[in-house]
Amino acid sequence: MRKRVTAIIVAATLAYSLPQPASAADIVTGVTRDQVATILRDAGYRAEVVADQTSSTGPYIRTGIGGHTALVGFFNCTGETCAAIQFWSGFKKSPKFTPALVERWNNNIRYAKLHLTNDGALHVEYDIYLKGGVSSDYIKSAALLYESLLARLDEFIKTAPEASAPAPTTSGKASELEGLAAQGKYTEALAALDDMAAALWDKAPLTFRRALWVVAPPEGFGAYNPRENSVFASGAKMIAYVEPIGFGWQKSGELWRTDLSVDLAVKSKDGTELLRREDFQSLRIGSRVRNREFMANLTYTFSGIPRGDYVAETTLRDKVSGKSGTFSLPFTIR
Repeated sequence: MRKRVTAIIVAATLAYSLPQPASAADIVTGVTRDQVATILRDAGYRAEVVADQTSSTGPYIRTGIGGHTALVGFFNCTGETCAAIQFWSGFKKSPKFTPALVERWNNNIRYAKLHLTNDGALHVEYDIYLKGGVSSDYIKSAALLYESLLARLDEFIKTAPEASAPAPTTSGKASELEGLAAQGKYTEALAALDDMAAALWDKAPLTFRRALWVVAPPEGFGAYNPRENSVFASGAKMIAYVEPIGFGWQKSGELWRTDLSVDLAVKSKDGTELLRREDFQSLRIGSRVRNREFMANLTYTFSGIPRGDYVAETTLRDKVSGKSGTFSLPFTIR
């Protein structure tokens, strides 16, 4: 019988604090190019305003973020003041730049979006709308977020395959299985069935068969007790049982290896992000088979969190396949 693999992730205790509101004097609903350049320089980035006569949107800012040249374009302008800006970077043509890669990124990663050009180059864009009113610190935070997204994109591209291999077909497999079983070759039939399941698994997105709050750490795959509610006291241990599917395996010697990174965001009931921890935990498993009976046990502890309704949004990023998936668990602090 195949040995079941249990993976346990224990999240570190996270200190929780609410963001401080900006003063009315610090709120802006539009910016000039010089203002954004100053904000970027104050944040430690180089920044120069480029007066390109061929640009349909007027002068832009050239800067360096995360080891990449980044351009900041300006939109919805009245005079010198603009209500929207866009961070943009370009990547030269690569065999890894495929529609499948772009689709996986755009479906699973928020904020920055990818576009594939007709000649095979890759463009990444991140738009910020200011008209509703933001603080100048928000623009600085946006640059830091864009830097984080570029780093994630570098890793995403690094682990992506150069070409999409044709997915194995399952046509005729059912008849093959029936034929093997009719001959009493049940071991061979089960092996063929396992190959079919692996082929479907490879085609599936990284998603979750189960993700729920549980009473105590599970004893193994499927061995868990669901919690009756999602109400917790501040500082209490919050245990989640998760069964991801669709992640990849990579052969290393005699072992198949799985390599996942975990991100966490805490949001208020209205969707406002209050806390984010990216790449705060890694999940690496080695097995002699491509094991699909796989679970993760996550423990969250939020100290000093005020009473209210929240959502814990957890993302698993697969360094083998380039896939990523997110599940959300609502919870209440009383």
